[in-house]
Amino acid sequence: MTANELEVKDKKELETTSEKTYSCKVYVPDTDIYENDKEIILEVDIPGVNKNDVKIQLENSVLSIEAKMRPQDYDKLNPLYSEYNIGHFYREFRIGEMVERDKIDASVNNGVLKLTLPKIEKLKPKQIAVR
Repeated sequence: MTANELEVKDKKELETTSEKTYSCKVYVPDTDIYENDKEIILEVDIPGVNKNDVKIQLENSVLSIEAKMRPQDYDKLNPLYSEYNIGHFYREFRIGEMVERDKIDASVNNGVLKLTLPKIEKLKPKQIAVR
């Protein structure tokens, strides 16, 4: 493959033992994770999902992302070529104690969910006076 060619990546279907039921397939979204001194950033690919159809929950140190498609939006489309199937997205991440949970921020832009997880500010060294 040359640098100018694109390779089609198969979507990984969610394998779960939970009792959730969906009207269509559920996929594990591709995710990029970045970290710097102040925050952890997750960029989650959820193409075709409206921001109102994204549910993010943090419970017992597990950050879960559920993004639902609206299949009726695609009913009348007759694509000549399609690189991915239509379906919902679901993914979970275990979050450590270093994240400031009350300040997590989320936004959706052009099919990418961006989560910013600010890190807890490290305790500053303290000088203890000797008496």
